Amino acid sequence: MAASGAGGGERRSRWLGLAGLAIALPVAILLHSGDGIPAWVARRMLSPTVIERGETHQFHGAQWRLTGLSRLKGEFPGTVLVVAEFEARVENPELLAAKGNCMIHLGDSSGRRWFPLFLPEWKVRQALATAAEKPRCGSLETMAVGRNLAMAEVFLVPDTVENPTLTVRLSSVADQEMRFR
Repeated sequence: MAASGAGGGERRSRWLGLAGLAIALPVAILLHSGDGIPAWVARRMLSPTVIERGETHQFHGAQWRLTGLSRLKGEFPGTVLVVAEFEARVENPELLAAKGNCMIHLGDSSGRRWFPLFLPEWKVRQALATAAEKPRCGSLETMAVGRNLAMAEVFLVPDTVENPTLTVRLSSVADQEMRFR
């Protein structure tokens, strides 16, 4: 009899421990993720401004335009390098500078996202030397009215990705973004 009573107490403790873990784990993740989860939820809820390829769009002090999305064979099997070239024609340098750094990612219709490579690979320098020499999105320096800021970013993505979209945000207006398709 005593053995079955101890087994019931152990079982109850185990279930209470699992229930406590089910509550404590999400709370711990939420508390230690900084603004990760709330920012992720906010990004999921916003609806970006969609711009067709070749069209321009006024966005916080500049006219933005996607000038090209090129695909090159990747270094690894089953991958490609996508070179995104875009520009911003500055209309209001003070407003653009006040909106913070440019942030960018490439996405597809299934919701997957890829962030730019730190350095362009040698294949990009060989095949698209002009794109490799352009500054990256985060550098919005030397802004003057009427100046075209030509930028380029390189992404390593699976070769199965079709019709990628380029998303551009400015850091201080994280609730607004442009999506070029």
